[in-house]
Amino acid sequence: IALTTLGFAQPSNLPTFDASAMKRPSAINGSSWHLEPAGSLILRNVSLRALVDAALYKPGASPPKGRPDWLDSERVDVVAKTAPNTKFDAVRPMLLALLVERCKLMFHNQRVPKPVFALVKGGREPKLTMANPDERYNCDTGRTATGLFQEKCQGMTMTLLSEELPNLEPRDIDHRVVDETGITGAYDFALEWTRTRPAPGEPEPEQHIVTMFEAIETQLGLKLEKRNLPVDVILIDGIQRPTLDN
Repeated sequence: IALTTLGFAQPSNLPTFDASAMKRPSAINGSSWHLEPAGSLILRNVSLRALVDAALYKPGASPPKGRPDWLDSERVDVVAKTAPNTKFDAVRPMLLALLVERCKLMFHNQRVPKPVFALVKGGREPKLTMANPDERYNCDTGRTATGLFQEKCQGMTMTLLSEELPNLEPRDIDHRVVDETGITGAYDFALEWTRTRPAPGEPEPEQHIVTMFEAIETQLGLKLEKRNLPVDVILIDGIQRPTLDN
């Protein structure tokens, strides 16, 4: 049962990029998000689902609901320009404005009780390296030489990590992750894991399985706990395939 329901028109006063282009992806393997200190945002081979999640996510919220399945397969490159030293949280409403313009995105908000994973400190000191504030925020997703899945991040906050975890391993982390670590600041780290349940058509892994839960605990010194909390849920009312630049 929804605790509250808040309907609203699409925002008309969102901040926008100084310049932006959305094109067909130039790469077919992996994806990357780079935000340069000079203000350049460079996204390669990013799914529209990931863009919608990034634009609409709020700390402690559930991922947007009502997303059509084609958002996972529709991938784009985005190159945009904003003010120097802009933080990624300030880029979110600009991405939202871009999706409203290019994809005719429409949505409304509800608050409902939902099961979540809380990201908390483990039993020991977290294994995190403080990021250089002069370096750019970026994350690269790919595979290691031995076939492990890898997320290599620079300048990542715990709030951003909480947002990203369900996208990295949705078959195991099937609820929103809420940052309850109390850890402030930005950090550099890499996560490496194997999928516990291969997708249809994927071979069984030959190496020892390292679940995302184990990777978070052994490699970062954090852990995920199941909880039930009232969270904001954004419902997608409509979205179209994007208008792309040549």
